[in-house]
Amino acid sequence: KISEKESHLSIAKIRKEMEHLNTVEQLGAKLQSLSSVNHEDKEEVAKLIKDKIVNITIDEAQLQMNNKQFSNAIELVKEALHYASEHEKLLSFQERIVQEQSAFEEAERNRVEQAMVAAAQEDLKNKTAAVSVDSVDVYVDEYGDLHVSGTVKNTATVPISSIEVYYSVYNSEGVEIGFDKVYIDPYYLEPGEVGTFYELHSSVYEEITVEITKAMWKLN
Repeated sequence: KISEKESHLSIAKIRKEMEHLNTVEQLGAKLQSLSSVNHEDKEEVAKLIKDKIVNITIDEAQLQMNNKQFSNAIELVKEALHYASEHEKLLSFQERIVQEQSAFEEAERNRVEQAMVAAAQEDLKNKTAAVSVDSVDVYVDEYGDLHVSGTVKNTATVPISSIEVYYSVYNSEGVEIGFDKVYIDPYYLEPGEVGTFYELHSSVYEEITVEITKAMWKLN
């Protein structure tokens, strides 16, 4: 009878104490202390402790998952499984962590790949299509001199400098009669900024057309 009374008191004490325990370590220690108790309510109390361990673990692991700390979340679950190895709710949550981690890592791989592609495309554009010729104005004045002017825009994502525009000059019959290059003013253009160019060719004395053939620049 004394032994039964002691077991009853031990179970009652553990029930009471577990209400105030809020860490897996504390609850785990209390669960282990049940091994020395022989009472009909032992399994029921053990289940209550395990359920509390599981709930605390899931709450803490969810916070880690919200911060994308999946490894930390898995470690928390592993610790709880040491005390509640067959708990269905915990095993299900562990599977969910693995799935979300896998999905996140796949999304990260895709994001990195897309960023690399975007960076490569941006780099290619900056190297091959950083200058847009927005306008070209050509006329021969009353003295027979040819005036060539226009504007260009920096369409790159970085500043460019030392910008040159190359062009060919054709007569009214479409025969190339010359070619030249002109530097853009100002020397340095930020992305989206516009520069101008101007060149004078003396003694042309005929109607002509000008074709922009290429542009060159330096990336800054």
